[in-house]
Formats: sequence, structure tokens, C-alpha cells
Amino acid sequence: MVDVDVLIRSCGRPSLARAVQSALEQGGVRVQVRVVPASGEPLQGLAEHPQVQVLPVQGRLTRSAAANALLQAVEAPLALFLDDDDWLLPGHLQRLAEALHAHPEAVAAHTGVEVLSGEPPKRVHVYEQPVDPTRMQLQNQLPIHAVLFRRAALEAAPPLRFDETLDHFEDWDFWLRLLARGGLVHVPGVSAVYWLDAQQGSGHATQGAQRAAQLEAFAARQLSRWSPAQLRELIEWQGQRDAQLSATEQRGQALGAELQALAQSSAARIAELDAERVHASHRADEALELLDSERRELSAHRRELQTLQTLRERQLAEIAGLNRELGQVQQQRDALLNSTSWRLTRPLRAVGKTLHWLRSGRARHLLGGLRQRAASAWRRHGLWGNLRRAPHYLRLLPRLVRDYSQPAGVVAANPFAVAAPVRPPLRLHPQLVADERVLAEVRVSVVIPVLNGGPELLLLVRKLLGQQGLGGVEVVVVDSGSSDGIPERIEALGVRLVRIRPEEFSHSYARNLGAEHATGTHLFFMVQDAYPIGDRWLYGIVRYLLDHAEQGVVAASCAEYSRADSDAMYDCSVNTHYRFLGCLDEDRIGHFIGDDHMSLRSMGQLSDVSCLIPRSLFQQYRYRGDFAEDLDLGIRLIKAGHKVAMLASLKVVHSHNRPAWYYLKRTFVDVVFLVDLFEDFERPGCRSLRGLIEGIELVAQRLAAWLPELHGLADGQSPSEALRTWLQGARHWLPRPQQDWQTLDDARVDGFVRQLLAEHRQQPAVKQADRERLQERQRFVDMFMSRLEHFGHFAAPIYTAADTRVREEYAAAALKTFAASVGAALAFWVLDRRATPGSASEAECAWAEQLFTQLKAGV
Repeated sequence: MVDVDVLIRSCGRPSLARAVQSALEQGGVRVQVRVVPASGEPLQGLAEHPQVQVLPVQGRLTRSAAANALLQAVEAPLALFLDDDDWLLPGHLQRLAEALHAHPEAVAAHTGVEVLSGEPPKRVHVYEQPVDPTRMQLQNQLPIHAVLFRRAALEAAPPLRFDETLDHFEDWDFWLRLLARGGLVHVPGVSAVYWLDAQQGSGHATQGAQRAAQLEAFAARQLSRWSPAQLRELIEWQGQRDAQLSATEQRGQALGAELQALAQSSAARIAELDAERVHASHRADEALELLDSERRELSAHRRELQTLQTLRERQLAEIAGLNRELGQVQQQRDALLNSTSWRLTRPLRAVGKTLHWLRSGRARHLLGGLRQRAASAWRRHGLWGNLRRAPHYLRLLPRLVRDYSQPAGVVAANPFAVAAPVRPPLRLHPQLVADERVLAEVRVSVVIPVLNGGPELLLLVRKLLGQQGLGGVEVVVVDSGSSDGIPERIEALGVRLVRIRPEEFSHSYARNLGAEHATGTHLFFMVQDAYPIGDRWLYGIVRYLLDHAEQGVVAASCAEYSRADSDAMYDCSVNTHYRFLGCLDEDRIGHFIGDDHMSLRSMGQLSDVSCLIPRSLFQQYRYRGDFAEDLDLGIRLIKAGHKVAMLASLKVVHSHNRPAWYYLKRTFVDVVFLVDLFEDFERPGCRSLRGLIEGIELVAQRLAAWLPELHGLADGQSPSEALRTWLQGARHWLPRPQQDWQTLDDARVDGFVRQLLAEHRQQPAVKQADRERLQERQRFVDMFMSRLEHFGHFAAPIYTAADTRVREEYAAAALKTFAASVGAALAFWVLDRRATPGSASEAECAWAEQLFTQLKAGV
């Protein structure tokens, strides 16, 4: 490994440390850095280092004198000058030293240097060409740190030093005299940086008379050195350069003429290209957007496949374990039921259960509930109507006993903690099954009503058109006035687009119209914000329908997975809904088992989020009505003897994040619809409007006072415990007359409740018994408590510790539960007034109609 001295002249500039560090970091050689303080002042900020030598201060030195002081201190066989504002890149010295080792006849080696300037630094020039000795006479081609020279070449008699009478161009003069002693080796490539100060230039940028004098002093030395042979070479070099310039000028003139001719002949073409460029730019933007969407969709598909693969392995393991547990449980159960002790103690168990039931007070609640139900049936149907319905009431009696045995406002047990019964193995998602069959005879038309579906609709359409395993997939979109430009884009993908005016839209009309334009063997109704799981999802639903056709299944919907942005209240509602339908964990086939509303709703439910039905059958039934048209269709199908399925083995991604105001209006409309659709749907009368309003005001007061406490719950605390504690005190609430409450978190709900109270105060006073008023007030409080406690049971195992998101979810759920309770209570009151107008004043009936119109609009 060769020794190299790096020689730095410095006036103490801040960049010195960088220059020194770049020298010390050189590999492949042993470096000794020698620094001379040319300013005559000690250098500041330079850390001590064994490989760095600072020469003693000798007073202020000129550039040449400082260079000679460094040459005098050189000990290594090779040396290189480095200015304190420049720096070396890795490998600079090693490359030059290896070149000198390979060319022992050369006195020095040089390589490329890039010139940087400005902020941020930009390359303004590069010194990278081999040295031309003739051109070197007229122009310096060598930055000072580009050259690594041999010390022996300098020490040969007479010793070579810098001319101290020159303080400018001294390095140029030094290189010319070094060239006279031998050749230079050129090493291709750039490995050093020359910093050009944007303010001061290179140090040789002096203009005017001073620069002229400096050049004249240097020229005098040149004249004294030039031989006749060198002057001849200069003259020849200049002649060659003039000839090259002349030839270049002639070529330029010829090219100019050609360019002018080309410009004239291309004027029209340029205009065409400009128009094509604008068009191509639009197409490129669309293509980039399409590619970006496809990239996101592909990424989602990959994540989806990984998730499904993990789910498949987990489900197979769980199924095997459950089958083993099922066998053990059945053996234990059979042994217990066949034992003598179990048969002998059966009468004792029956007596014990009866005594426990009587002591619990449920008999009192049962009699009260049955009495209330009988009174409602008497008012609605009279003597002969109830006698005709006696068989239906007998079938309904077991469920009534079960429901009315529970105290009002109390959830006897956590319904979400009940373990699902062990069932036969689940039907796996088609994405998890190696099934390459193609149902070539089945062509599915997907019908989607749309209004400003946005980019998500574009993703949905691509996902549907990419479904595999079917004879064909057609997408029919019924647009009712979108302004986001998406319908035009999906039409370009091959979607059949049907346009209607906004005022023409209804849920039934839009879907029926889409079905009329469809050409597939099967119709599949969807919504614009749903998203399928896997590219054989639609195949799986069709396969299920075909596999169960012999059982009479003619239509199928699938359950939902909530999106990541759905709120906890919606998650609870969906979980409860699918538990009620019996398809939370397993597929359910619904058939007609009775005319009561519970049987019809649980058995006949279909969902337009995803609903498959043969087109020929749909044309016989079609949708009707403007609300819950999917439930109505399912009920009519099972009443006609068909069966419908709700699938848990196949699900669709779909959910909403609705404000509390929506829950108030939606619950109001749900109650109105159910009462209108089902003759036996219970409609509890409102015995005291004043009591109902007091109950609403009481809950609003307490809720507004508790929500800030809930928001202030510390991180890590149990939100379910806070909710349970608050609900335990609810039974002891007392009204706070004439006391306003803090603003509820939803401005529209807050404003509506305040308006409701103000309008009620304007109604004529009606004399009522305090007992009825207090009972009605408590009934609303109990309804609210029961609904919120139900949410608490759902959320407790999920949200175990509070944080910002959990506090917001609990607060939102409490407010939405209150809104839903208000909507339901007002719906029962309004329907009661509409059914029995003589039971209230004319003003109260008019107010009921006003609320009916206000809350039903827009849902």
C-alpha cells in the first residue's frame, strides 16, 4: 500500500473540515494530510488526528509560498494538492496511485473533476479530457486536486517549486514545468469535486486591468519558455481549430437551410400533432387513472387471497376440532339422558323451575303483557275478528309467553355471549375450494341503481366483470341523475346504462326497469357501495342456488362484512339482524311456517345488497312499494311455496356510517312500514303524550350530562363498565322540570328534540292521571335502556379498553340509540292517533300528521 501526502492551503474557511475528512476516508492508500495556515492565524475547528499535520504558522503566505511550504514538508513518494473548499470522492487517490504504478515513466496522473455550484448544488462543468500539451500552453486543463504527482519528479535537479512571484495562475505554471519533465497518465472517470462559489467564482474571475496584468505576467514567462517547435505546434493547432470552426459553420448553415425547409413542410403536421397531443394527454390521464385503480385492485386481491387462504386453513382446523368435540359431547349427553338419576329427578326439576319462575316476578309481567296485547287486539279486530284469529294466537302463544316473561327494559342475558350450536361443517367459500367448473349455461345480469357512485362504483363494476366460472356477466346500471362522470366511464367498460330522471326514482321502479333491460338467465340485484369477495363469489351464489333447487330454493342473498370505516352501532345492528335471521354463522333456508310477522320476517328476508333470482321467476313477481321491497318479495315467494336462502358461507363487504338523525328517521319509517305490512305487529298505544315527552326530555337531559364524562374517560379504562354503571342509576332518574340540557353531539337530533318539546308546550293541556303519565315516561326510559344495554353486550368483548376511537364509538352509539328510541316511540304515537283520531284533540292529530310527513320524507 503506497503512502500519499494530501497538501491543503487554508485560510480557515469552514469547508476545511470537509476537505480533510474526504482525504482521510480514501481507501487503498496510506494518507497523511498536511495543512498550512496561509492566513497567518491558527486554524479553528480542526479536530486533532494522527494523520493530520498542521504546519507551524509562518505569517501570512501567498498562494505560491503556501504551496512551496507544503512541498517542503512532503515525505511520501506521491502527493496531491487539495483546496480547502474542494473535496475528494471515494477511490480518488487509489485510482491515481494504481495508474502511476502501471506507468513508471509518467511523472503524474490525472483524472476527472466535476464543478458544482449553487444551492442545491448543480453540475456546471466537468474536467474529464486527457491533457493536450499544446492546448495546455493556452488554457489550464488541470484542477489542482486532479493531479497526483511523484515527489521524485520534483526533486530532480533543479528542484521544481511554485513561482512565488505569481499569485495567480501559479498552478498552471507549475503543471507546464512539470509536463516538461515527463508525461501525464489520464485515468477516465470523475472522482473529485471542484466547488465554484456562486458569489466569488473560481478565484481567477477578476475582470478589467487587474486580470490583464496577471495574464501579461504569466504570458511573459510563456514567451521565455516557448521554443520555435512549440510555436509551430501552436500555429498548427490554431489552424486546425479554425478549419474545424469553418467546417462546423458550413455544416450549421446547411443544417439551418434543411431545418427551415423542414419547418415549412411540417407546419400543418405540427398543428395535427398538437391536436393529437391534447387528445393523447386526456387518454393518458384516463389510462393512468385506470392503471392506478387496477393496481390498487390487484393489491387488494392479493391481500384478499392471503386472508382467504389463512381463513381456509383456520376453518379446516376448526371444523376438525369441532367434529371431535361434537362426538364427545353427544356421548356425554346420551349417557346423562339415559341415566336412572336423570329420569327419577325429572319431576323435581320441573317443580324447581316453576317455583323459580313464579318468584322471579315474570308471571306478573306475563299477565300484564298478555292483558295489554289482548286489549290491543280487541281494539283492532273486535270479537269476531279475534275469534277468526284464534288458531293463529294459539301458534303464537309460546313466543308471547317467552317475550312477556321478561321485565320491561331488562335484557335477561347477553345474547352475544351465547355459544352458537354445533352444526354440520360449513360450506366453504368457492375461492377456497379447488373447483374449476364453469356454469356455461348461466348468464347473470347484475342490476345496480346508481346516484353519484364515485370511484368505488368503478371498482365494483371491474370486480363484477372479472367474475369467473359463469357463462357471462352483464352489468346493468340504472342511473338517476349522477353528476360525477362515473356512469360514462363505466359505460365505456361495456356496462348497459339506463338513465332516468331523479324524480322518477324509487327502489322498486329502478330495479324493475333494470331487470327489463337485462338479458341474462339470472338477475342479481346489488347496491353501489357493496363489494364482492373473490373472483368466484358470484359463481358461489349461483352454485348454491343450483345445488338447492331440488329443495325449492329460488332466491339467495348473502350476509355482510362491515367495512373498516363502519361505526360500532351499525356493526351491532348487523350482528343482531343476522342472529335474528339465523345466518350469522351458517347458511339459512327460509320457508313458510306461519303468518305471524316474526316468522315471515325471519324466514322471508332477502337483501338487495346482494340478491340472486332467475329472471323468469322475477318477472312473475317483480318488486313493489318504495320501502323494504326486498323483504316484501321474499315474503311473497315463501307464501307461494318457494324457499329463499340467506348465506353466511358467502358474504359481501358493505356497511354505512350514519348520523344519529338518520337513525331517528329510519326507525320511525321502519315501525310505520312493519305495522302497515304485518297485521299482527304489536302497536303499543301511547296512554299519555305528556309522559312520552317527559321521558324523551329526561333521557336527553341525562344523556347530555353523561356524554362529556364518557369523552373524558381515561385511556385504558373499561367503557363497558362505565356504561353499565350509568345504566344502573337510570332506574332512579327523576325529571328536572324546566331545566335545559347541554347540546347533544348531533345538532339535528338536538334541534328536533328541542322543537318537539316547544311544539308540545303549545298543544292544549289534556287532563291525565299521574299514574298513566309516569308509566308512559318510564316506558320510554325502559325502551332506551334496553336498546343501549343490548349495544353494551355487543361492544363489551370487543372494546375492552378506552382510547379516543372507543370513546367516540360509545358516545355515538348512546346518541344513536336515543335517536332510534325517539323515532320508534313517535311512530307508535303517530300511528295510534291516525288509527283512533277520536281519542285526541284535533290539534294533536294535526301535529301527529305533521310529524309523520316530516320524519317519513327522504328515507
